[in-house]
Amino acid sequence: CKEFRMRPPKWENTGSGVRLTFYSAASVVEAADELSERVTKLLKSLKTGGSTSLSEYVEQFQAEGLSERQARRDLLELTRLGFLERFGSARATRYKRTELKLP
Repeated sequence: CKEFRMRPPKWENTGSGVRLTFYSAASVVEAADELSERVTKLLKSLKTGGSTSLSEYVEQFQAEGLSERQARRDLLELTRLGFLERFGSARATRYKRTELKLP
């Protein structure tokens, strides 16, 4: 998946079995082409394995008028696309940079 720039596969326990979902490589590339300049800067500033939190992201881009609500949407989208992985919960939530590269 990494080699073909695909989102990581999703494993789910369905109760009666296991479901494995693979995502199209094209969907990540197309979505990545539409990322905002701010989000692209964030991804470039985080090395693989590096992490950020919601508050750190807001602070990093507060001069550009980034609201907490928009920051949440950005981080959720980057997680959905596979550029970030979410760890922890509530205020302890961190977003770790994956190996998925920008186009």
